[in-house]
Amino acid sequence: MESTKLIPNVEGRSGDVIKPYLDAEGRFFAEDFWMVDRLAAMKGASVADYNQMQFMLIGFSSSDPESGRKPLHFFVVGPDDPDKLPNEVMTSPGTPVEFGGPGWEPRGERYYYDVHSPQRVNFQSWLLAGAPKENALGEWATGGLPQAYVEWTWLHPSVRGPSPLDVGKGGGRGRRGGRW
Repeated sequence: MESTKLIPNVEGRSGDVIKPYLDAEGRFFAEDFWMVDRLAAMKGASVADYNQMQFMLIGFSSSDPESGRKPLHFFVVGPDDPDKLPNEVMTSPGTPVEFGGPGWEPRGERYYYDVHSPQRVNFQSWLLAGAPKENALGEWATGGLPQAYVEWTWLHPSVRGPSPLDVGKGGGRGRRGGRW
């Protein structure tokens, strides 16, 4: 299967730009749509979901790599599912097909969070991998952080155990293995 390629941005209103990718009725995407700085959509995605997600993502994306936010083309509307809300069918170009994504960015299959690298490096690696939401190596939250770590941060400090990011960093606490 040939991977969908990221195509250059086309200026104009969103409805005019996506029109060639829609079915005859204009209700669903007849083919994959992945364009720079445009919300992406997989074949079978609902245009209604696409339009709703465009409004929901205002302010959550940026084409500026220093912003710490994903570009709009890293958000993908998945195939229509009448039992799901628009945000529930969202995926990313780096999420492999077996995890519900389009697999457009093959590097997404190999992304992992390196606990020995700074977060900025992990974020850039995650973006280069197509910002996968999940792959065989784990489930990933915004910024490429492990989902288990994000959920750990939601817990009250009195009930949470060691950080999931401490796995693989070696033992001990502090510089000499004792308390700070």
